[in-house]
Amino acid sequence: MMGISEMKNRAYSLVLTVLLIFSVPLQAEYLWPLPASKELTSHFCAFRGGHYHAGIDIRTFGKTGYDVVAVEDGYLWRVASNWWGYGNVVYLKLDDGNIAVYGHLLEFTPEVEKYVRENQLSEKRFKVNLFPEKDRFRFKKGDLVGKNGQSGSGAPHLHFEIRNANNEPMNPLTFYPDLGDGYKPRYEEITFRPLGYDSYIEGKARPYSVDFRYNRPGNNYVLNEVPSMRGEIGIEVKVADRRTGTNRKYNVAGLKFYLNDILVFETEYDTLSFNTWGSVDLDYNHYQRIQNKSFYHNLYYPEGRRSSQQNPDTSCSTCKWIPIDHHSRPGIYDARILAYDKNGNQREARFKINVLPRVDLNAYVEGLGAVRVRGRLEGPMAFTVQDNAPFYANVEIFDPKAAAFIDAGQVMAGTGMEEIPHIKLSEFREKAQSNAAEYTLLKIDFISENQRLGSYLVGLPDTVQKRFLDSALIAGIDFVQDINFISSEPLISIDTEKLYDFLVQNDFRANFLQPIESGDGVTFRPHLIEPLREFAYGEDFLNLPSILALEGLKQQDYYLHEWHKTSEIDKNGFEVSIPKGTPGSNIFFKLEISGSSSATEIKMIPDDRILFDGMKVKAPVPIGYPAEKTAFYGISRNGEPGFAGGDLDTSQYITAHLKSFGTYRIMVDSVPPEIRSIRPWDNSTVNTPRPSIRFFMDDELSGFNSDTLLVVTLDGKYQISEYDIDHKVVYVHLTEDLAPGRHDLVITARDRHGNTTVKRSSFTY
Repeated sequence: MMGISEMKNRAYSLVLTVLLIFSVPLQAEYLWPLPASKELTSHFCAFRGGHYHAGIDIRTFGKTGYDVVAVEDGYLWRVASNWWGYGNVVYLKLDDGNIAVYGHLLEFTPEVEKYVRENQLSEKRFKVNLFPEKDRFRFKKGDLVGKNGQSGSGAPHLHFEIRNANNEPMNPLTFYPDLGDGYKPRYEEITFRPLGYDSYIEGKARPYSVDFRYNRPGNNYVLNEVPSMRGEIGIEVKVADRRTGTNRKYNVAGLKFYLNDILVFETEYDTLSFNTWGSVDLDYNHYQRIQNKSFYHNLYYPEGRRSSQQNPDTSCSTCKWIPIDHHSRPGIYDARILAYDKNGNQREARFKINVLPRVDLNAYVEGLGAVRVRGRLEGPMAFTVQDNAPFYANVEIFDPKAAAFIDAGQVMAGTGMEEIPHIKLSEFREKAQSNAAEYTLLKIDFISENQRLGSYLVGLPDTVQKRFLDSALIAGIDFVQDINFISSEPLISIDTEKLYDFLVQNDFRANFLQPIESGDGVTFRPHLIEPLREFAYGEDFLNLPSILALEGLKQQDYYLHEWHKTSEIDKNGFEVSIPKGTPGSNIFFKLEISGSSSATEIKMIPDDRILFDGMKVKAPVPIGYPAEKTAFYGISRNGEPGFAGGDLDTSQYITAHLKSFGTYRIMVDSVPPEIRSIRPWDNSTVNTPRPSIRFFMDDELSGFNSDTLLVVTLDGKYQISEYDIDHKVVYVHLTEDLAPGRHDLVITARDRHGNTTVKRSSFTY
């Protein structure tokens, strides 16, 4: 007999299946577009470089030439050809108003092929984008549309889309509910990512990943631990769908994230807008993709921005930008993620998380030490915990003689005004002074109900006074031991002895509460803010080591970009401009300029930081470089260059508009394209009036950015040339039979910098 929960789950599954089926327009009973195969290689809204996948890819087993058919009655609304993108592509306007798209075709129907070739010859280029008059080319359901191929890019397959009347791609699987799939999504891993300077997971300011375990009795996935965390935490989940008959992994059709059975985040892949399809890096975590070569879904808004597919239902009052943040109440949460596909298959991942209370430095709590001494404020001297939770503290005091922290014992929380649990720290001044310490430097672990709430570095002077951040003071900052970029955010390790000496020698009278990682050393994630040049009593001091460390690093090629401002950097002739709003959070980065005689390379670290609105880099053409052949090239991690931009202005500066940090080098391309392996062979004889003419073409640096850079003539007449960019082969399409006799082939290829190669060949028919 089924339990109540099982009955509910089955009922929910039935309702979801019914909803999926009846979401298909009743008039749409579409034919499958490729009779030879129903195996998919990619789903709707899968990740593509810089954008979502707007359709599905259907496998053709490495072969071209299979029939592609009309899924419904309609007419040819648009047809296009290009070396890149969709290659040869057909757009059928169906009689129900939707649009069916067929990409990467080998060829069109003979009538459409003739129409396209005529326009290509007229325009003298392969790339065309044509809109024939309505009903000039009518198709009945099941009629041949063309043959599958590999034009544009990729291995042989059919790219297929269904768009609505507004030209917005919809998930094609919605229209094929009977397409076989009996597999449920499978979870692999979850990552908890700290998003703020005071966000910590298991005591660390770095991402924390846990593998899911399959739970056979519940047919779901679980975690074997309960991670503890505080602050703003981003959740990233690695989950994939499977399909019957293949071991391929596919992206799911949607995700729902619940905390204590309340929906707090949702991602849905039903409809896509080309206006926002470039927001894919906000959905699929780009750090995981770049660093781990894996695809994780963000169940939060990174950089304060949302993907077009995240939280699509704006009426969801419980959905949040960041489901776990500073406003989350402390305690154990039941969390679950529901992943589903378009065939009604769904599976949950269930786990628990422990949200810890935050610790506050209370500067202005009456009666807890905020008193005036000779006109200056003494304190703050007390700590409290969120929700007034009872707690105690393990305290260590820095001993300058031993140059190490020594155990100062355990302190229980007392009560002050309004019965707020707190600890007063004045007694530790006396202990520090007994060790001949001129400044009280503490390391405190706060513990509540046998849980470590967090570790903090605490500065506690006798009195507090204002201090100016001048250039001399900043020049003396030498306590930064190491800096590492974890997920594009810096982690700073400091030498505690040098920090102590700096504070004492500079008479730096300041209280501070600096969150640090638990452990023996002192490592923290800095608060990325521009400091006030004049420190005053109060919150300015909460993260003093962080502020000082950043100021010191700025003297060593490090920079801070605040998202609400435009950053303009001019260094060694390089001008870097990061616009306001890019990205949605502050960035701390290292900028290095190098070169032998003049500056020719700029390196921006970390290299996995994506700028969604881009940035502009400008530099003078180095002395001795030919300006018209000079450009910026991005250098990959394996050292390979790729063209990044090179707009030349009248003042002999080149400019590149870039989307990410990394290494960019100014390089000269003076090498012309390579052309070889021309068929038919030179001085050979052919026995057909339309021989196969093809050749190898490549350029090692700047490359080709337009089909107009290649001109092929036969006996002085322009010929249509299609470039297979993956295999570097050009195919020449003859549109008429050759006359018997000798024929002269001339190939002229230019790269984007104007380097030109001309090859001549002759054959006889």
